[in-house]
Order: sequence, then C-alpha cells, then structure tokens
Amino acid sequence: MVAVGKLVWQIAQKKDVIWIKWIHSVYIREQTCWEYKAPPNASWIWKGVCKANEVFKAGYNNNIWSTGTKKYTAKEGYKWLKGQYETVGWHHWVWNGLNVPKHAFISWLVALGKVKTRDRPKAAGVCNDVACLLCNSGTDKCLHLFFRCHFSRIVCVNFMSWLQIKVENDECLCTAWEKWGRRYRSRKHQQICYSAHAATVYHIRRARNHSLWENAVLQPDRVVQCIKQEVVGRVKMQMKESCPEVVRNWVTVISS
Repeated sequence: MVAVGKLVWQIAQKKDVIWIKWIHSVYIREQTCWEYKAPPNASWIWKGVCKANEVFKAGYNNNIWSTGTKKYTAKEGYKWLKGQYETVGWHHWVWNGLNVPKHAFISWLVALGKVKTRDRPKAAGVCNDVACLLCNSGTDKCLHLFFRCHFSRIVCVNFMSWLQIKVENDECLCTAWEKWGRRYRSRKHQQICYSAHAATVYHIRRARNHSLWENAVLQPDRVVQCIKQEVVGRVKMQMKESCPEVVRNWVTVISS
C-alpha cells in the first residue's frame, strides 16, 4: 500500500512523467484526483491505485503531502498509516538483530503477557491446577516463570554468570533485560546480551512445555548448555569481518 502511495503522490503533483500525463488526460481529465472514481471496467491495477488514493486522501492538503515540508516516501507513508503508537522499552531485546527468529517471537509474546500459561484457563474456570510445572511451588504465569521460579532462576543465574553479570535477588524479566544491556557499552556486546536474554526466555518456556507434555523436568544445566550453544552459534554466524576485535575476543572467551 505504501509503495502504491508513491503513485498517488505523483498523480496529485502532476509529475512530468508520460504515464502520469496519460492518467490525467484519459481518466481524470477535468476532475481532481480526489474526486475521481474508477469506472467498473477499469483494469485491476488502476482500481488498486484508486483504492490507495482513497486511503491516503486524508494525508494531503491541497495536493501537498502532510505538512508540505517533505515529499512522499514509503517510510513517511508507513508512519502516517501506522499513526500514533505506544513506545515500549523491551523492543531493544525482543527485536534485536542477533536474535534467533523463534526466540524473538516467543520473547514478544512474553513481553506482551500473551504467552499461554495455566493461570489463563484458571481464570476462565477451565483448569483447577495452576502449580508451576518446573518448581511446583508457584503459580504457572509469566511473572513467576521469568525469573522467579526456582528452576528459571538457576538457569538465569548460571547464564548471567557466564556473561559476567551480577544477579540480584529480585531479578525478573522487567529488570533483567535492562541490566543485560547496560553491562556493556559496546552495541555489539549489548546485542549479544539481548540475544542471550531472548534465548533464555525461549528455552525456559520450552522446558516448561516439556514438563507439561512429557511429565519430566529437564535439568537446568542441560538447558543452560543448549542456550550457550545456540547463542554462540548464532553470534558466530552473524558476526561480520568489520566486527571489532575486542568483541571477537570476548566471544572466543565465552565460547571456550
């Protein structure tokens, strides 16, 4: 839609392009581009442009895009279509470029509080047992699972020690990602920490599901080992030649 919006802008501006001139002389003629309606026998391409024209109409003022200070671009069109939205702090670690895609997706659900846990069916009167599947001493919900559950805290403590990050007694998902990113000034270091955070969230969630379906709790050390292997493998695969030597040395140290 935002790409087609470029054609709408060119038509509104009556750009000196043969195709735009043909549109005005054959279709629009004496009308303005905002008054024009595509005839029933028009091609599907032209109908698509007219549909985009209706969508972007509100963004123009006398054929001038937005405030008139900028010309229309796909980026500006996307921002306009998206409108005002809430800025969230967790996007740094959830949509980090080094994250494995499946880690990012599960982390996104966890950050939104939409991941499936037993407290949801309990609230709907479907499930009576809401005990944590990993430690059996808390409620199976996001706030407990990340990282107040005894099992997840063991995983979190071992992994943060591996990254040389101090762990507090009240560590939870809301505070952990900020600390994992602040530990290092370098953006590359931060990205690796965020990738480790997302991997930890994913594998704790996976261990919880394994306990549900297999009726067996994995060993925390085994989970930590899987996280380390995936994080180091992902970092090495994504690491470019331009990556600073200090980061390369650090990755070598943590992967040994």
